[in-house]
Amino acid sequence: MKLVYWSEPPRSMNPNHHELTDDDLVWQYHSLPLGNGYLGACVYGYENGERIQITDNSFANPYKRVPSNRTRMTCGLTSFANIYLHFEQGEVEDYKRELDLTLGVCRVSYKAGGVSYKREYFTSYPDRALVIKLSVDRAKSLSFSLDAKIPYIGDFAHSPEDGLCRDGRVYTSGGRLVLESELDYYGVKGYGTASVKADGVKTVEDERISVTGASEAVIIYTMGTNYRMESRVFTEPDPKKKLSPYPHPRAEVLERISLLEKYEYGELYKRHIADFGELSARSSVKLCEGAKEVGISQLLCEARAGNPSPRLAAYLYAFGRYLLISSSRRGALPANLQGVWTNYRSSPWSAGYWHNINVQMNYWPCAPTNLAECFLSYSDYNTAYMELARTKADDYVRAHFPEREIKPKENGWIIGTGGWPFTIDGASGHSGPGTGAFTSLLFWDYYDYTRDIDYLREKAYPVLREMSLFFSHTLERYGDKYLVSHSASPEQFGTDGKYYQTVGCAFDQQMIYENYKRTLEAAEILGISEPLIDVIREQIDKLDPILVGADGQIKEFREEEHYGDIGEEKHRHISHLVALYPGTSISEQTPEYEEAARYSLVRRGDGSSGWSASHRLLCYARLGDGESCYRILKSFMQNYVTENIWTQHPPFQIDGSFGITVGIAEMLLQSHSGYVRLLPALPEEWKSGEFTGLAARGGFVVDCKYDNKTPTEITVLSRVGGRLCLKGDVKGMTLHSKGASLKITANEIEIDTDAAQVIRITR
Repeated sequence: MKLVYWSEPPRSMNPNHHELTDDDLVWQYHSLPLGNGYLGACVYGYENGERIQITDNSFANPYKRVPSNRTRMTCGLTSFANIYLHFEQGEVEDYKRELDLTLGVCRVSYKAGGVSYKREYFTSYPDRALVIKLSVDRAKSLSFSLDAKIPYIGDFAHSPEDGLCRDGRVYTSGGRLVLESELDYYGVKGYGTASVKADGVKTVEDERISVTGASEAVIIYTMGTNYRMESRVFTEPDPKKKLSPYPHPRAEVLERISLLEKYEYGELYKRHIADFGELSARSSVKLCEGAKEVGISQLLCEARAGNPSPRLAAYLYAFGRYLLISSSRRGALPANLQGVWTNYRSSPWSAGYWHNINVQMNYWPCAPTNLAECFLSYSDYNTAYMELARTKADDYVRAHFPEREIKPKENGWIIGTGGWPFTIDGASGHSGPGTGAFTSLLFWDYYDYTRDIDYLREKAYPVLREMSLFFSHTLERYGDKYLVSHSASPEQFGTDGKYYQTVGCAFDQQMIYENYKRTLEAAEILGISEPLIDVIREQIDKLDPILVGADGQIKEFREEEHYGDIGEEKHRHISHLVALYPGTSISEQTPEYEEAARYSLVRRGDGSSGWSASHRLLCYARLGDGESCYRILKSFMQNYVTENIWTQHPPFQIDGSFGITVGIAEMLLQSHSGYVRLLPALPEEWKSGEFTGLAARGGFVVDCKYDNKTPTEITVLSRVGGRLCLKGDVKGMTLHSKGASLKITANEIEIDTDAAQVIRITR
């Protein structure tokens, strides 16, 4: 699937409460993202030139407010560089640009002076490089120059005292363009280099490479920093020592570029396509689409006029998967609040890893949309920060239970709201310790979808177990209940204007319950018996995670009577409904809770940001309410989707894109209640269509064609074997398995499967 732009979209929109420059706005609404986890590249696609903004997620300052010459800015992730191409050509016509979501390739084409120009860009994960091919259809008519700029040097009032100074330079060396920059606070050293191969005349100047009279040229850019995602980086208290043992990235980058220069463009392209294309092709959705091919600009205009096309929803699904493949790959830092893309000197909210929903939403689509391995980047990040997280747990117990004897590193682990490449938060003021359990469920989901028993034993169970260990030490007895005594529902304020602190709010209790439940399941699967398991069994039924209030609502706070007694009535977070999604404690097996959750969703409203709308859609999908899902999706497309179909908080945050992607998947297939449920929340507008490659818990992968909301053909791959229970409108269909056919007599089937077995069901 391609995102097609027939012409350049509008170059700016109204700024929001964050102070954005015109340059930031053009980047945010106009540029097209490429990425390989290691670096992000935003392609502007200008007609008579090109700008490519480069990001590396490790090129970051700490998150703190510092004075500037304009305002007080929050630091954090910062743009690394901008690469520019300048062309010698006439007036442009027949301009077109596109982003191929299936192959991870951006293309720009146009005519000028009777010559057809083409540009092709991709970021290769196997080769850790940005690769650009320039070509023309008239021999020796391509002339251009390449240069770059390191941004934000000297235009911000930093000083050695605040530690946030930045240095950098661009020069040529060995016939290549070199980009060097350093952030003073942590001593992050970035080094990038670009190589140009062309069949014309190549000229190398001090800060520029020029080519004249060529028919074709290939530019290869690669980079690195001295950052390492290792435990000592997080535990070392001295900022200057965090990276001091690691070498300058220059040698590694030069070795890589020297190797890449030996390959022809076709070989680099082939390796990229083999990697990216395989991941992308695993899953797709088609939602009542017609045959007419239209550009994204037209689809957005239709959506903003209140008439969204199902094609746009299919684009959003594909785009979310595209962003995940591009920003979260093993070996690199995980996707942050902006994935792996930022144009800012100081990114909004530092572009950190925020654990009171944003990180979780980033990774919810991994397993359901058949990209489970994209989660391993965060899994490795967790391994790196785990030692510090154990120290944070010690600190929490010491602070809140001073009368207890503390045994270091025997209190489990905890993570508060914030995380960054160099450190993590402990307990947060505006979110309770349930943020840790909110996070640990991601590890269970990876196992539950893949059924990778080695991962369960070596990673998921230890994560769940140590989180349970922390709560077993910190829950307090209130009558016959075990409650969190320092509890908070994320970002809710009390009447005094301060974050509301309480005992046993729904968010914390629900997440502890889910974590305990998964710990017990994992222990049973692995045959583990230990004293902690006995403690969990004794406590789990006394957590009291879900309470229904006087109005029939799920109570956000134990002490509330009516909806809205405490906190903001239309708050963006729906933290009291995490038992519905991503949890499983509210389901069709608990109809009273389902009705209370529905009431709470209606009273809360449809969301005030991209990610908050996404979470609401997911909850309505779990309730089987396709029309409410579609209402929210329609509003999302009208209000939160930009010209390059990034999504807005505002400003740009990537979590909304990921949330909508998994939301569409949940509308089409669910598996959280012990069985695979087909078309659980299908709206009337999608009454006919198909999907491929949606994953279900138990190691199943499902394709389905349907018409008038009724399945017509179903294919299920059982990756690891086991019992398949499938529910949906399948009565009267024929089951084909192991060469035999069987008429289905009910809307539920159960069958034992072998590993790699394929089951077909036809009407």
